Amino acid sequence: MMKPSTGFRLLIISSILVITSLACGLPSLSRQATPTALPRPTDSPSDTVITITEQQLLSTLLNFSQGDSPIKLSDVSLQLADGECHLIATVNMEQAATGNSPAVSMHGKVDSRFSLVMGAQSELAIDFRSLTLNNVPVPTFMLNGLDKMISAAISSQLQSQAGEFVLKDILIGDGQMTIRVGTP
Repeated sequence: MMKPSTGFRLLIISSILVITSLACGLPSLSRQATPTALPRPTDSPSDTVITITEQQLLSTLLNFSQGDSPIKLSDVSLQLADGECHLIATVNMEQAATGNSPAVSMHGKVDSRFSLVMGAQSELAIDFRSLTLNNVPVPTFMLNGLDKMISAAISSQLQSQAGEFVLKDILIGDGQMTIRVGTP
């Protein structure tokens, strides 16, 4: 019986190391990057405080989903409490592939918990804590469409009340969210 040569052993070990290092660099579908805390913009006497109730937010999301959004919601339930939004709805979503995002098709009962946070440019961003479709966890890459719809719906409501704005603070509490905005 022949023993493998030293060169062959080195080739096998090198191949294993390369494959392992490549696999470690692949993005994970089971976790989403946690937003980092950003410095809050300073308070100003010209800041506007906007309060949005559960019913107002529910109405905004339903109206927005009936427009050009690829996501259509029905049978929606929404609760605002303890710093997060709890949204349960029947969703129908068809989104074509764009750039690095694959085509997405979701149909069924969505149960999501998320909070609203300030993005890198003080824009509104969504931080999903959980999202299931028909009781099955949804991979991170499928969140983009829902994230964009919710952000755009809330931003449009803020613009209708405050015009052009810079997001300064978001508090979600017992049945309402309080958002402080300033002028750009």
